[in-house]
Amino acid sequence: MKTLEDAAEDKAWYEFQQQFPHADRNKFESLANFAKNHTVSAELFFKGSSGLSTSVFGSDRRYWSPQMKTALVLNDVNGFPYQLSPLKTKKPLPIPA
Repeated sequence: MKTLEDAAEDKAWYEFQQQFPHADRNKFESLANFAKNHTVSAELFFKGSSGLSTSVFGSDRRYWSPQMKTALVLNDVNGFPYQLSPLKTKKPLPIPA
């Protein structure tokens, strides 16, 4: 039988996988929190260099480090959304006249 802590962490990992399907899970860790009313919640953190951890769902994306964005496999090019980044085609497209 799973403990409440394991169930909360499984739910957090499931939500993480749904939002970031290609992320490198080895660079993230989960932490379960017990509240006074006997409920359990779990949070995922990016294990950054120099011992700092950044919350995945509890922090603002604008302030995520490039290492965290790389671990999450976000197609972000120098601060531009991936929709505005250049297309990566196998052969160069002709330049219109």
